[in-house]
Amino acid sequence: MLELELRRRLDRLTGKPIAITITDNRSSMVYVTPASPRLVKVRVHHMFLDAPPPIVAALARYVRRPTPECHRILNRYIRHNAHRIGGRPRHRAHLNLWHRGFHFDLRRIYERLNERYFDGRLRVAITWGKSNGRLRRYSIDFGCYDKEKRVIRINPALDRPFVPGFFMDYIVYHEMLHAAIGFRESPSGRRTLHSQRFREEERQFRFYRSALRWESANLWRFLRAAP
Repeated sequence: MLELELRRRLDRLTGKPIAITITDNRSSMVYVTPASPRLVKVRVHHMFLDAPPPIVAALARYVRRPTPECHRILNRYIRHNAHRIGGRPRHRAHLNLWHRGFHFDLRRIYERLNERYFDGRLRVAITWGKSNGRLRRYSIDFGCYDKEKRVIRINPALDRPFVPGFFMDYIVYHEMLHAAIGFRESPSGRRTLHSQRFREEERQFRFYRSALRWESANLWRFLRAAP
């Protein structure tokens, strides 16, 4: 059984007993909760059931002690398997858009970037995502783009005074690129979210290198968010 095998591999790699739950969640691909000093509860999307050994090793490092490197590896794997997320169609519901935060107004950022990089032609909605402060949580993505509803969602963990404006701009710009460029799909149905064109356009962002350096130096602030 794939679930049992994944649990055994995580047990061995982390040195901790793991209680694993396989999900079909659309927003949270990895969720880790220390249940006790010995037991760790791990909820993962079913895409990880057949993950290759390097991905399982990165997942184990993420469970044991998150690092920027394992964050990048898992993020890349999730994006490459985006076509496996949410296979069942959903009923369209009214969108509750919330763009004004304590420190950032997403609509103003979006409109400014739209004029500068997209000639004002991009037409998507933007909102803060949902926040879950009940348990210690590990965050994978700072933002996401819902192609079905044409809405960008930004992680509210970024709405903090220590987050520089250029980094928030970069995250919003990154998701706007997803909306503008879309994705390529191979004959097998596999989606490529970050094509060569996407990477070239991403590097056109004015503070691209500064944003990457800031993320690398400050990612630890988000990986183990306080309860």
